[in-house]
Amino acid sequence: MVIYYEKIYVCELDDRPLWKHLQGKTLLLALIQPFKTNGINATTQTVLYKPSETLASVVTDLRNIVSSIGRVETRGRWGIVDRDIRVVRPTFAKGEVDESEESDVAD
Repeated sequence: MVIYYEKIYVCELDDRPLWKHLQGKTLLLALIQPFKTNGINATTQTVLYKPSETLASVVTDLRNIVSSIGRVETRGRWGIVDRDIRVVRPTFAKGEVDESEESDVAD
């Protein structure tokens, strides 16, 4: 199975006892979407899938992500762009935010 991350959220928790050991902390959360590869290794073979073949989206701590992939749409399907972690390392850089994308994030 391969997971494609869609968005990264910054969640700043206040000092309420509700959060226990996370009081006052900032969490980085990733919205990810898993999809099936039917056992094919995308670093060595071409893997294509249709949007209908994705599984339910999940939110997880960003620290759980150990590698990243890309995807390319072609002929109504998506192709996975994956490279071996020993050769390519993902980096996350702060960039500009499109104001229209902020509307789905709760304050």
